[in-house]
Amino acid sequence: MAARGALDPAKAPGSNFDLSHWKLSLPVNDAGDTTGKATEISTAKLTGGYSNPPFFRTGNDGAMVFECPAEGAIVAGMRGPNAHPRTELRELLNPSDSKVNWTGEGVHMLSARCRVNAVAAGGKVCIGQIHGRIIDVPLLMIFYDNTTSPARVTANLKYRVDKAKVRGSSDHRFQFANVELGADMDYTILVTNGSVAVTVNGVTQSQGFYANDARWKDVDLYFKAGAYYTANGGKTTAAQVAFYTLVSSHPDGNDRKVPPASSAH
Repeated sequence: MAARGALDPAKAPGSNFDLSHWKLSLPVNDAGDTTGKATEISTAKLTGGYSNPPFFRTGNDGAMVFECPAEGAIVAGMRGPNAHPRTELRELLNPSDSKVNWTGEGVHMLSARCRVNAVAAGGKVCIGQIHGRIIDVPLLMIFYDNTTSPARVTANLKYRVDKAKVRGSSDHRFQFANVELGADMDYTILVTNGSVAVTVNGVTQSQGFYANDARWKDVDLYFKAGAYYTANGGKTTAAQVAFYTLVSSHPDGNDRKVPPASSAH
């Protein structure tokens, strides 16, 4: 998905960006309240000019803006550490079938230019991830981490599909340079045959995930991007992330459909 030429602040996100292979989760229910089950917006609505200020809208500079309150409706089926509000796109290789996804084999890439404009002091917002459909566990999450001063960009790569610890931790952690609120940030996630490389503002770190747990080979994966508010720091401040480019690609065409074993998010 890429910006369609120059970004026009008068147009809906789906006119500035190609949203033909994504759906959207909002931090509100069907009645528009920030309680209960989160609403999903279909690909057809996104490409048809959908917006829902302040949560999903076009900014004054044409950016695609994702805003998420500190407390909000939760995606159905999410529990425990995953039960946080989000305004977030979920990749759909086939817009009519969420069971069609990709695996860690081949080459898969998500790249973006974005700005984190707001997040609570002591808070953390996920701006991009690789998620597993059947196991419902994120393989990789990229965070804007405001729990430290100054804020920094970090990424967590899950070692094992069952979240078991390896060398005392369930995640391999990447740490990148500090990024100020409102500053441009470029990131790329590149998966190549069981290894993932994360690049933030030109600095790349990589780690294999098949080597830690061969079961990842059997997990269907997809990209997500937006504002997933994983920690609000006990504050009421909303998180806001603006995207200026967002591109996903799968040059190997490595996708598959498997029988559902759990709900897909």
